[in-house]
Amino acid sequence: MGSFRLVITDEAETDIDDAFRWYQEQAGLGSDFLDALEERLRFIEHQPLALAEVSDGIRRSVVVRFPYHIYYMVNGRFIDILAVWHGSRDTVSLAMRVVDARKE
Repeated sequence: MGSFRLVITDEAETDIDDAFRWYQEQAGLGSDFLDALEERLRFIEHQPLALAEVSDGIRRSVVVRFPYHIYYMVNGRFIDILAVWHGSRDTVSLAMRVVDARKE
């Protein structure tokens, strides 16, 4: 399979920053969270189609050891990381973000 390029949206960057900050302040696990996230992002980058679609064109990967999901879309050779979402967060907000991403 050819190479893909990850594109992390501004919203997903904010999700990552917020989660890192929370884990660092609460338990000193910020670096562990980033390591687990990076591992999943590398998997997605190398095998983006390996995970099933959860919605039309949207795929999800679970971050090991942390209750976060990575939501992404494959657009040609690009992989758009749309959200890094806590599993218990409101899915309505997530759905709105995904709809907005599809419009772009």
